Amino acid sequence: MQKTSGQQKRKGGQIRFTNEQTDALEHKFDAHKYLNPSERKKLAKALSLSERQVKTWFQNRRAKWRRIRKDGEEEDDLGAGMGQRPAFPSATTASSSPFQFTTTPFQ
Repeated sequence: MQKTSGQQKRKGGQIRFTNEQTDALEHKFDAHKYLNPSERKKLAKALSLSERQVKTWFQNRRAKWRRIRKDGEEEDDLGAGMGQRPAFPSATTASSSPFQFTTTPFQ
């Protein structure tokens, strides 16, 4: 496998993108989450990458973007729910609950 100019080969045949390539890909991703074939071809040529490398980079970046968004929503949900409802019924909430909780001492 030959190295494309400006790329460093990594273990497993993967390549490491240069900082300039990564910056250009990130900039394009910020503007458009998906590329049509002509945009992909144009970007690949401009960055001296194959179309497949650009396509794969965008697929991986979208997966990361979704994961980050999902994690952020879960943190928001946890933060919003804090302090609104006790985890266990207290004396004040037990009477308004349809379930009665009683404790029995161990013998």
